[in-house]
Amino acid sequence: MQSVTGTFILVTLPIGNPEDITFRAKETLVSEDLILCEDTRKLKDLLKHYGINYTDKSLISYHDHSDPKKLDLIKSRIIKNQNVCYVSDAGSPIISDPALPIIRFCLDNSIKINSVSGISSIINCLELSGLASTPFQFVGFLPRKDGHLKSRLEDILSYSGTSIFFESPRRLESTLYTLNEMSEDVDVVVMKELTKTFQSIYRYNTNDEYDLNQIDFRGEFVIAVHPNIVEEFKFDSMKAQAKKVMDSQGKKKDLSKLLSMILQTDSKEIYKVLVGENSSKS
Repeated sequence: MQSVTGTFILVTLPIGNPEDITFRAKETLVSEDLILCEDTRKLKDLLKHYGINYTDKSLISYHDHSDPKKLDLIKSRIIKNQNVCYVSDAGSPIISDPALPIIRFCLDNSIKINSVSGISSIINCLELSGLASTPFQFVGFLPRKDGHLKSRLEDILSYSGTSIFFESPRRLESTLYTLNEMSEDVDVVVMKELTKTFQSIYRYNTNDEYDLNQIDFRGEFVIAVHPNIVEEFKFDSMKAQAKKVMDSQGKKKDLSKLLSMILQTDSKEIYKVLVGENSSKS
């Protein structure tokens, strides 16, 4: 590929309060002419709020459901030595947003990437939770199917630290009830509308009395969870998973999950390694 001087710039926007924008982020939005965004209407409203003229800018919507040809257009702009910005509706464009394919393209083609950082709902949640900050993990959105959901919650409850995740307001209540039934002595912090006017935080322990009816299950949520009986739960879970491995005569999927509990590593990554080793031997 020809040498390029264009840069792909990830710009983090406020997660709720528009006054949380950084000086660098605002300057980037002012200076750059090509901006990718999830929703052009929302971006225009935000630019208006900051007094930024966008009439001479190229605003292009790009999200999970965009036509693949749009990615080709973006790539061609970068190759032509033009800076390209990417913003999501709120927060970082790499957290649960579709910037990764472009980043991979840039890395594969030696195109410079820059990050104009800002506020993060994950760090904001960790700060406000009052739970242990190290170690902690972010697990994104939880799976929708019940079986997959329970498996992910088992992983969270066996993690020796704080887990932070997103959940849809439509599913959050049932997810919390499932979590509460799965283990005792777990600290849970439910945060709603972080940094916004009606920000609210509800804390409880699954071993105590709590009332989920106090939560208005509408809006945007970030949840932090910290189990206080990790070792006992982990040992019981490992015994059950070890039995499952023996019963299935070492089925790779079951073995991957057992190894993930022991090594605190993603079971999917372990499964890929096991399958890869098996393929190379054949």
